[in-house]
Amino acid sequence: MPRLNRRTKVVSIRLSGNEYDEFMQHCIAKGADSISEFARRGMKLLVNLETGVGATPIESRVNEIHVRVTAMDREIGRLSKMMGITRLELETPRTEVVLQAIGETA
Repeated sequence: MPRLNRRTKVVSIRLSGNEYDEFMQHCIAKGADSISEFARRGMKLLVNLETGVGATPIESRVNEIHVRVTAMDREIGRLSKMMGITRLELETPRTEVVLQAIGETA
């Protein structure tokens, strides 16, 4: 049966032997015809999750919040690196940091 939407583009990725074996097992378990089909389904699923296609309103909202929190975390990491602040210092309550800086204990 000929395809109406012929696939003419190629995407190439390198896999380790273990990754290849793992993906083949998943292909068989999920009924994909090939690793290409499995990868295509995975990419579509990822895009749909990120864009909210096919998601309920609550799933879309949770995903939107997740994307924003991830972006904020990246920005905090970038700014703290610029300021020379470690992740541990960011996670330590501010009063403890101040007390440690002046040589006192909490």
